[in-house]
Amino acid sequence: MKLNVITVADIRGIEDFLDRTSQQGMDVSLQKVESNINMMITSLFRTMRVDELHRYRDTLRRAVLFMSPATAKAFITEVVETNLVAFDCHWILINEEISDYDLQELVMKSIGRLTLIRQMFPVPQNTTQRCVKHNHRIDTSLCDPKSPRSQQLEISNRYIYDSVLLLANTFHRKLEDRKWHSMASLSCIRKTSKPWQGGKSMLDTIKKFGVSGLTSFLEFTDNGSNPNIFFEILGTNYGEERGRGVRAEKERGEDIIDLSCFTDSIR
Repeated sequence: MKLNVITVADIRGIEDFLDRTSQQGMDVSLQKVESNINMMITSLFRTMRVDELHRYRDTLRRAVLFMSPATAKAFITEVVETNLVAFDCHWILINEEISDYDLQELVMKSIGRLTLIRQMFPVPQNTTQRCVKHNHRIDTSLCDPKSPRSQQLEISNRYIYDSVLLLANTFHRKLEDRKWHSMASLSCIRKTSKPWQGGKSMLDTIKKFGVSGLTSFLEFTDNGSNPNIFFEILGTNYGEERGRGVRAEKERGEDIIDLSCFTDSIR
């Protein structure tokens, strides 16, 4: 089976994926998409011979897209309008930050089959893990998954908030434990001061104590992964009455699939 990986992200995060896929006997190729997609497609038609364009079309029949929703919409629009893809194509789009609106737009712009993998935020079964229970200094509506404000909050902002929360919580525990040596250098940094030596101790504290954030309950296993992160797999379907739509294929935990290094949407 041939598989084409198309990305605008840093390819270093995809090398392991390509290696493992090749070891399973798949013919894998990698294509980096330019920021100006229209110019890139125009250049292909200007520089490629007819037989080369046919081979390029063949590589697009089975492709995995590692790009932001905005870039994916632009790329799909261009290749469809220039007739570089056919109705028998099957594309997999992998990005943590795909909203329901982006999802519907991608489905309408694409032809053939489209599978999307995005992060989901299930409601914790243990209600004590809800962030409103942990004295967060934020609007409580952001912690309610049914609130419109919570739905409109971009995932990038959730990550930023949770990162700050995790560090603040760790510093607080250090203060409670009177581990001053881990924090002293941070409060008196000078050009001539020694490098901060509290990093390992901070990481140990982060791993030891979890905290409930906007993305999930933040805790880490020995290999550094968070078992509370989940992804959902959505696929296009067709109906005589409703037309083209999406359906949920399955849900998986982060220990099975880790996509954090494949996305270019988190700056």
